[in-house]
Amino acid sequence: MKLFYVLPVFFLSFFNFMLNAQNVNYEVKVVELMAEADADDGGIGSFLYGDQDPTWFVRAQDNAGVGFNTAQCKHVTNQWGDWWNLADYTLITGTNSSATLINVQMECWEKDACGGNCTYRVFQPNPFASNFCLDGDDNYASMGNVSGTLAPSGQISFKNDPPCQWNEYLVSRDGAGSPSNGYEQYWAKIQIKWEYTTFDAGTDDAACDSIINLNASGNGTWSVSAGNGGFFSNNADPNAVFTGQPGETYTLTWSSLAGCLNSTNSSDVIIEIYGLPEPLLSSSSDSICAGDSVTFYANNGINYDWSINSNSSVIQSGSTNTFTTTNLTQGDTIFVTMTDSNSCVGNDFYTIDVSPLPVLNLGNDTTICDGFSLTIDGTTPFVSYQWSTGETTSSISVADSGIYSLTVTNNYDCSTTDNISVGLYTNPTVNIGPDTSINEIDNLLLDAGSGFSSYNWSTGENSSDIFVNEFGEFWVTVTDANGCIGIDSIIVTQIQNNLFLPTMFTPNGDGNNDILLLYGNGFSEDILFQIYNRWGEVVYSTTSLIELKTVGWNGKFNEIDQPGGVYLWTLVANDLGGNPVDFSLIDNMNSSGSILLKR
Repeated sequence: MKLFYVLPVFFLSFFNFMLNAQNVNYEVKVVELMAEADADDGGIGSFLYGDQDPTWFVRAQDNAGVGFNTAQCKHVTNQWGDWWNLADYTLITGTNSSATLINVQMECWEKDACGGNCTYRVFQPNPFASNFCLDGDDNYASMGNVSGTLAPSGQISFKNDPPCQWNEYLVSRDGAGSPSNGYEQYWAKIQIKWEYTTFDAGTDDAACDSIINLNASGNGTWSVSAGNGGFFSNNADPNAVFTGQPGETYTLTWSSLAGCLNSTNSSDVIIEIYGLPEPLLSSSSDSICAGDSVTFYANNGINYDWSINSNSSVIQSGSTNTFTTTNLTQGDTIFVTMTDSNSCVGNDFYTIDVSPLPVLNLGNDTTICDGFSLTIDGTTPFVSYQWSTGETTSSISVADSGIYSLTVTNNYDCSTTDNISVGLYTNPTVNIGPDTSINEIDNLLLDAGSGFSSYNWSTGENSSDIFVNEFGEFWVTVTDANGCIGIDSIIVTQIQNNLFLPTMFTPNGDGNNDILLLYGNGFSEDILFQIYNRWGEVVYSTTSLIELKTVGWNGKFNEIDQPGGVYLWTLVANDLGGNPVDFSLIDNMNSSGSILLKR
């Protein structure tokens, strides 16, 4: 008995369906058939007709439901072990189809002696039966899916293969039985040609840069129909990258491939290459001093974003094509991002030389004491100095109040100015009195007054007042809270020729007139003064004028009170010039006299 074979269904899937779900046109056809391993089962057909004849029914259906309505029968006489070339044998075609798979099936058998070539007859020995057949067809494969290495699990993905050409798939169907009892195998060569239904070069576009991504649909090849230069990354890629020249407008033609089912498709797209704009950045100066104003200029745009240094934020944005700043330091770079009328963006940067300013510090404002001067120093050596007083030295000395400014210039020809305000304190006023004269034994109080921070007398004392009992010039220096000083002086002289020796004294211990003293001035220190009692004895003697004026005679001799009465005295002395005193020239004073001691 012969076996019946069925060719497994081939499913031709769209490659990467989720990424590209375009509809397709396709055609599926059988171009060759072959049967091998003829099995002569020794029946009447074999005896009468020799080798049996292979028969195929082939049909196809896509996964959108098109096809499988009928199957075509192909029969060849005694054709085993060799390919049978067929004339046009199209199984199915699709137009604008969403199909992703094609299913091909075959029904096959070995035709023996009974019935027609395309009608399967089984063995029937009953001569009275309507289907009487003593040599029935065998090696039957019922209608079913084909198998093949390019169709795992019975599916062929035709879009994995190139479009617009016939791609061939070798498939087979196994007959029933085994090689020992007439096993046969049936083969078919299936060819499929496909292409995308939609054919379009895409939307007209423009690019700022020289490169633009195309977006065509369908299967074709790119060419440049108008425009100078330009090339494609892959002229068979609908999404090819086109590189053109700035300023050119291109007509790009997308033409269908010669082998496509529809080979006359053609579509154009207009591509304009604007080119990146150039800001042509410039500046008002290429060299400035720190803090100077400098202006940068850009061109050819409608919007400008300005920044200082590459990682900083935009500090000016808008249609203004100039940027002015006073905040640049050495090493800073100006960046501009410019947008032109085509929304194309261009960048540029500019760096200028920024020289440092001289560092000048005249110090804090200050106040000086009236009559004193202040030296204002520009310190660090500079190329030039210009004071507000007109002087050009590095330092000046001032004694008046006011604001003094200095402008200095360094070796970069950069200048800076500083000023200092100078005020004046009023010096303190001190008064220790007018010049005066005192007796030799007098103590004179000199008072500088209170409220000063310090006092410094010519005597070395530091109090606010002092006593003096000498003759000469005395002065005091006082300092106030501002550190200013005031000075005053006084001349103290000795009273001349006012000597007086009392004619009576009463040494009775009552504290009044108990001591005989010499008063006044006019003598030098060395004298000889003596007192005599009535018997001519010397009861008191001194050679010191100071002693006579400060200690005197207490009316005692050898610690014994002398009796009351008249006592005589004598005096020898020199004047202040060191000459012997001419007593005739002195009022109220003689070289001798008497005194009354009264108790």
